[in-house]
Amino acid sequence: MNFKRILSKILKNEDISEEQIIMTNEIYSSNELVEDLSLDSLYTLTQSLIIGIKTNNIFYYKNFFEELEHLQIVDKKFIQIKNNILEGKMYNRDDKIFVYEIKQNFKKSNIDWESRYWAIELLKYLYIKGIDIMDMMNKEKEIQKYKDIKIKPKEGMKVVQLTDKNIRTEIFRNRNNPTMTLEEFSDKIMKNIEANKEVTIGPKEVKEESLEELRKWDEFKDNLQKGNTYRRG
Repeated sequence: MNFKRILSKILKNEDISEEQIIMTNEIYSSNELVEDLSLDSLYTLTQSLIIGIKTNNIFYYKNFFEELEHLQIVDKKFIQIKNNILEGKMYNRDDKIFVYEIKQNFKKSNIDWESRYWAIELLKYLYIKGIDIMDMMNKEKEIQKYKDIKIKPKEGMKVVQLTDKNIRTEIFRNRNNPTMTLEEFSDKIMKNIEANKEVTIGPKEVKEESLEELRKWDEFKDNLQKGNTYRRG
């Protein structure tokens, strides 16, 4: 596998779906440290991440994380942030600052494929990038969960299915006395998704498709709020 070419694409956020991935079976002993690895072996460590990005399979991301942790390339702060994201938690402010600084410091460095120091910094950066991708995958699952949700009916109330076709046009209609305003209803649906939206300090590194999905949900909430007539005379 041409790791340098594929990694260059990943660093530029370019598509690698057409890249042919050939597995390299390199085994590390349990007592081996990063100092024991050759420069080429350091780049080989990115194999699991590359396959994870190509296949969108969480197993390979976790394997990449574990290899870097075993070799002590990343410290406890990296691992703590990763564990929080895997548990479905959101970045706190300290985490955002830490992640932002890692990204910015790496981006300011000069690319040097022959430097061991740069290769290790690359691995740390890719560890953070992997966490970001996992975070986005969690958000996409939440979005899909709420797109497919059905609201259970109460007496005198009409239920609408939230689908791509009617999500911005249908409203929750109450035929009797309302028990919940549209603002309260939309806030309830959007609470978890909004809580998990990433607030970045610097430039975002997310897929355009995911941004479009988040915009759709923002429009959905706005439309619900504008359509509220319960409190009008």
